[in-house]
Amino acid sequence: FDAFAPDDQPEMWSIENFKKLFNALAPNGALVTYSAKGLVKQNLRQAGFNVERLQGPPGKRHMVRAWKTPDH
Repeated sequence: FDAFAPDDQPEMWSIENFKKLFNALAPNGALVTYSAKGLVKQNLRQAGFNVERLQGPPGKRHMVRAWKTPDH
């Protein structure tokens, strides 16, 4: 998931949008983004995802992986 930054395009990072993505994913499906902003992680959790912060690539400190557990 690599929309524009949350400050530039907030509707792409909304709970409602993440719920749509969550419902479209198969169990164990994952979403990865370079945005590690607190609001993004919070909205992913509220949409039902498990969320973890990962080491980012060169030039980026962190990134986020969110996944849908098999029991959903």
